[in-house]
Amino acid sequence: VNDTAGIVSFADHATLKKQLTHNKNDLINTINSLTANGATNTGEGIRIAQQELDLHSPNNAYPVIILMTDGLPTTHHQGYSWQSCENCPISNNTCTNYARSEANLSKAANTSVFSIAFTEGIYGYCQQNDTVDYANWLLLDISSGTDYFYTTADINTLEQIYQNISSKIGQIVINNLQVTDYLPNNIEVLSTGGGT
Repeated sequence: VNDTAGIVSFADHATLKKQLTHNKNDLINTINSLTANGATNTGEGIRIAQQELDLHSPNNAYPVIILMTDGLPTTHHQGYSWQSCENCPISNNTCTNYARSEANLSKAANTSVFSIAFTEGIYGYCQQNDTVDYANWLLLDISSGTDYFYTTADINTLEQIYQNISSKIGQIVINNLQVTDYLPNNIEVLSTGGGT
């Protein structure tokens, strides 16, 4: 398998923590070194992830972003300054719109965007069901569609969610697989069996 993965963390700012690599141990060590603090700059996280895919994806790769967050966007970059938004929104604001805009740019670049709403963290901070409902709506909108969106309040289900995403990516790659077979000039094709 020629898969690569990278890691972007996002708080007040987004940081490329690990460039695209084949080294699973490096990725695990990077994940284990992450700490949660600061705001939630979802849009910058998506932007930096897409930038890494654009710059370092292998040729003919199937680009994917998997966004997992326990918070809603609370800051974003605008021009040369950072803008803050409310911590527990229940409707769109400049921070959520920036995240949606960056996700739309990724999807327009043919990147599949999976999103995982870890709502235990959102509810634990905001204590509002309306905020959790909005988070689910927002992360569904950020994703590439209902089959690309997951939500859970149970940390024990995250491993299964990532396994489901892995299976989904495998299916998408198989469905988009194209095989080209070059035949010598003296071979005549009588039927393609209904395929193209």
